Amino acid sequence: MSLGEVQNSSYGAEDLRKENTFQHILDTREPCMYNHIAEDSEGIMAKFSKEHNLPAEIGIPLFAIDEKTYLKYNRQIPDHVPIFGVIFLKRNKLYSTKEFNVTRKLFIQAGTILWRLYQEM
Repeated sequence: MSLGEVQNSSYGAEDLRKENTFQHILDTREPCMYNHIAEDSEGIMAKFSKEHNLPAEIGIPLFAIDEKTYLKYNRQIPDHVPIFGVIFLKRNKLYSTKEFNVTRKLFIQAGTILWRLYQEM
């Protein structure tokens, strides 16, 4: 986990598992976008986000599927493919729907490359 230049060692995997947003991504298997995290009590690390003026967040699941298989399924993630990671991006400017869609597509496709490289290790 990277929080820019600040490492928050008090926040770990168990804390992440308790987050509603993380559970939502695991349940729906879909990327999500939250603007106004502090007001909605949504998103990961809501208190941290409020303290550091980071009201916007995108959460994107990464799937255990390589590029070739992803293309075989017409750039759709089959239901049987497990999630191998999740990326959360926070910033101090709200996300537009267009930015969310571009970011979602970019990271889902990048996730296929990461999965292939991970399998080659």
